Amino acid sequence: MIEVIPLKYGPIFKQVFSQPKVFNQLASYAEKEIKKGNLMTAMLLALEALPKDMSKPDRPYVVEAKKQLFHAVFKFSDMSEIFNAKQISERFILAGDSHINHIAFSPDGKMIVTAEDNGNVNLWNANNGQLIHSLTEHEDSVSQAVFSPDSLTLATSSWNEVVYLWNVDNGKRLHKFNLNGDMLTFSPDGLTQASMRKESIFLWNIESSESIELHDDEQGINHHLAINPNGRLLAVSRKHYTLLWNL
Repeated sequence: MIEVIPLKYGPIFKQVFSQPKVFNQLASYAEKEIKKGNLMTAMLLALEALPKDMSKPDRPYVVEAKKQLFHAVFKFSDMSEIFNAKQISERFILAGDSHINHIAFSPDGKMIVTAEDNGNVNLWNANNGQLIHSLTEHEDSVSQAVFSPDSLTLATSSWNEVVYLWNVDNGKRLHKFNLNGDMLTFSPDGLTQASMRKESIFLWNIESSESIELHDDEQGINHHLAINPNGRLLAVSRKHYTLLWNL
């Protein structure tokens, strides 16, 4: 503990066990550090002035040291609450028209997408909360919305087994896939999209719009899917196991 105390207090500790009055000095120095706002230093000074073990005290019990310790701790707690209040504050509200099923940030951090129960998909500016595009072509509740790694393309899926691909820049629809798409994910290069729902798993090529359905000998309900960072493996989890495919 002693080594973290400012050097100007170093000489005190050379006298700690030879002069009991030093403990009162430590309490006094703790009070001074509190007034300067150096709360951690004040706590260390006050602790050093107090016995380490009350059942076998190695030094006198200095009431003033306890007082300064509590003062520093409470003041530190108050400052932490003020700091947190300043850092965590509501910036704006993104108002939707119905229940929001999914929300996601774009990889570049500039946009937020919200997928709604009424079929609407809204793109928002993450910095000011302004609406960029409202995508309204889905005819059923939208379950998920996922950005491509470059933030230029958006994929959305709805409960009526339709997946749309959108141009984020102009809000225009690029492709429509009649696929089960309860959950979506892009490959790291953004060229392949994987989707799944219940027992169905699909892969589709973004550029050609071609898709294939993956089949396996196991019977089970899909829960989650992911593509590894190099884009060569697809993992799909089920209740008690995970399936892996080479891509």
